[in-house]
Amino acid sequence: MASASERPNIILFLADDMGWQDTSVPFWDKPTPFNRHFRTPNMERLAKQGRRFTQAYACAVCSPTRTSIMTGQNAARHRVTNWTLYEDRETSGKTPRLLPPRSWKKQGLQQGKSPTLPQVLRDDLGYRTIHAGKAHWGGYDTQGSDPLTLGFDVNIAGHAAGGPGHYHGEKNYGNAELGGRTRPWGVPGLEAYHGTDTHLTEALTLEAQTAITDAVKDKKPFYLYMAHYAVHAPIQPHDTYMSNYQGKNYSGTQISIPENEARYASMVEGMDASLGALIRHVESLGIAENTLVMFASDNGTLSLHARGNSPRNTGANTHSWPLREGKGSAYEGCTRVPLIVSWAKPHSASPFQRRLHIPANSISEIQVIVEDFFPTILRWASGRAYRSETSVLDGVDFTSALLGEHPQHSSLRDRSLVFHYPHQWTGQPNGGYQPHSAIRRGDWKAIYFYDNHTWELYHLKYDIGETSDLSLVFPEVLHSLAMELKDTLLKREADWPLNRWTSKDEPIRLPQESVIPGKTWEKRSARSVGLNERHLAHIPEYLKGRGMIVKDGFRVFEWGDVTRPGDVASAAKPIYTHFLVQAVETGRMHGFNEKVSVFQPSLASLNEGLNHKDSQMTFAHLANQTACYGVSETPGTAFDYNDFQMALFWDSLFEGVYGVQRSSVDQKVLHPFLTDRLQFEDPVTMLAFGPKDRAGRLRISPRDFCRFGLLYLREGRWGSQQILQPGHVRWVTQSPLPKTLPRTQAVRAEMLLDQRSIGSRNIPDDQTEHFNSYSWLWWINGKRASGQRFWPDAPEGTFACLGHKHGKRGMAVIPEWDIVISWNDTELDSKVWEDSQLDPHPLNPVYLWLKEAMNE
Repeated sequence: MASASERPNIILFLADDMGWQDTSVPFWDKPTPFNRHFRTPNMERLAKQGRRFTQAYACAVCSPTRTSIMTGQNAARHRVTNWTLYEDRETSGKTPRLLPPRSWKKQGLQQGKSPTLPQVLRDDLGYRTIHAGKAHWGGYDTQGSDPLTLGFDVNIAGHAAGGPGHYHGEKNYGNAELGGRTRPWGVPGLEAYHGTDTHLTEALTLEAQTAITDAVKDKKPFYLYMAHYAVHAPIQPHDTYMSNYQGKNYSGTQISIPENEARYASMVEGMDASLGALIRHVESLGIAENTLVMFASDNGTLSLHARGNSPRNTGANTHSWPLREGKGSAYEGCTRVPLIVSWAKPHSASPFQRRLHIPANSISEIQVIVEDFFPTILRWASGRAYRSETSVLDGVDFTSALLGEHPQHSSLRDRSLVFHYPHQWTGQPNGGYQPHSAIRRGDWKAIYFYDNHTWELYHLKYDIGETSDLSLVFPEVLHSLAMELKDTLLKREADWPLNRWTSKDEPIRLPQESVIPGKTWEKRSARSVGLNERHLAHIPEYLKGRGMIVKDGFRVFEWGDVTRPGDVASAAKPIYTHFLVQAVETGRMHGFNEKVSVFQPSLASLNEGLNHKDSQMTFAHLANQTACYGVSETPGTAFDYNDFQMALFWDSLFEGVYGVQRSSVDQKVLHPFLTDRLQFEDPVTMLAFGPKDRAGRLRISPRDFCRFGLLYLREGRWGSQQILQPGHVRWVTQSPLPKTLPRTQAVRAEMLLDQRSIGSRNIPDDQTEHFNSYSWLWWINGKRASGQRFWPDAPEGTFACLGHKHGKRGMAVIPEWDIVISWNDTELDSKVWEDSQLDPHPLNPVYLWLKEAMNE
């Protein structure tokens, strides 16, 4: 075995959830406001002494990164693709369509044939291997939860959990009792500090210093994996440093630092102080010239989760600016991390440093990823390239980039980086936090989102903030990257998300395998997209009329003339909601609760005997048919499916908010803001019978109605355009009126003089219940008072727009199945629906045949 004099000591200092900008060290081409906010003098010292990497990458969340460091493998290969806690307990969220992969390694990293990084260092190279801090490799009650089973000689406070119960010694680091242990978050092994004012970061540093001293006494080279719990949630103050931030403004501004951000910054500074303490310790032991220090983070900064407030008044989830989003997302704010490598004390006479001369105060733009740490550290430790007979390595030794050499070999210079996170991390599936895979080659980056089968393409040299999706501008670049990404994931035997309804894998789809139609719409056979036409044939037999089915973005089944436009009656109503949302998103109105009387002042003088109730009516009331217009209830207190109310909505929105005359609504609103953008193929109008006869009635062909449905299936995205924000799409299609909301008593109340209707002539108008299945003018698959689903054979996330009695004209979107179906002139209204609370809605057989067509 090697002696300490033959091997350099190595400290891998890994911060937790520390972003690319959570430091005073710039990792961009210029300092940023965040660099001026954080205080990290020891990182500054390390950067001045050594080399920083401005394009270093990790995985989306912690356990995958830590496993890649230990194995040298990409997450797609080692399959610990999400954070772990228990060996058999799922930690992933769900999206409207997807579940996490069925066989990802929830148990985490375990002992196996392939050696871990500390095992090779210990068994082959004679190192004392020390783990301090967060382990988070194996789930509770598995061998992998103990770092001693994975190649470490010393374990300080490492266990299964990925976060501490508390950072303060007074709280026993999350353990309920002094000297005790509380699962899952109580930090073990630091009982000596329980009840004291020692911060967790400080306790770990003190224990690591002792372990270093012991290794030096035993004349052993050491590998210290200093893996702090900081700056992971909970965001709690490191009191020593709070005075630098609490009650103060951001540097150079009059913007107050929020309390949560002051706490976070104190944690960052405390973590940086630990780095300085370790460097000073090895200096005191006389081994600093022989000690390499590598500083990194396991993923990007917390932004959506725990720190969702707006820093520096820049908007929510902007904690990584200029990068986009943060931990858990597909964007650079999640995966790009700080990386610095330096000798603890540069010394030109050191034989170690002559062999590995790191240029001082230098920068590398070479792209590095966490699986590279494994072969690189072993190269530093042994002086030669690592070769394994028992494991496949995805990582590449980046020593040449560290030394400032221009790497000539393609394995480092020309390779692509692959990211695979087939999970829903936390919160709502938006902002890039949904299941995804991504690839970076040179300055290009392509992202695939599994939930809605969409691709995005960015050029990071000119657009580091990933603001301009170029997928339609450079389709050949996207195709090449997509092919490489899919091929790489298949070779690494990656796990795929599961469809919630079919329990089948949802592998990555190439751009041409899931389309957004252009001016013409590609047709494919039903069989080619996994549908059996024998079952589909029942649908036109049942409905009659004409219609069309879209699967995976392709036209796959049609009956009758789908190009002929026709009135769709009340199925047009979600178009009203669409333009209401668009008005809010584009700033035409302040919000959904804006008073309708702003645009219809006469409302404020109606119904004096009812306290002028209509003056309180909002657009949200109209968009949920709870305005109680023309009936006696106060807005928001009852459901009234009312066509006079819909005419008021249409007039107030288009003539009031959009400011167009009734006769020009198609040319000035419908076409430029919707149908032209979706490249409708057939004539379409919101004046189906002319401007003087029920304006607001939509005449549209079944195939163009499917385009509108596909826009909502893709959560507001159409090619490179985000026409509506995904959160708004989910909101309007997944927010049923509460079961407790009563149907109107239909006691007549005053309406505006000459108030028109878009259909019904009944006064008062009260056509149906809401069945807990009505959401912003969409019908959805809620549970009725009886507990039965509106459509029992449809997935929960299904939504539809229905015209006339049972919906003889309409369109349905089934996100779980990636299906849109539209129909017109059918016989659906003739179907019997005897008990509306217990019996399935007459549209249900259509869903049943679609399900059978998918599952055969």
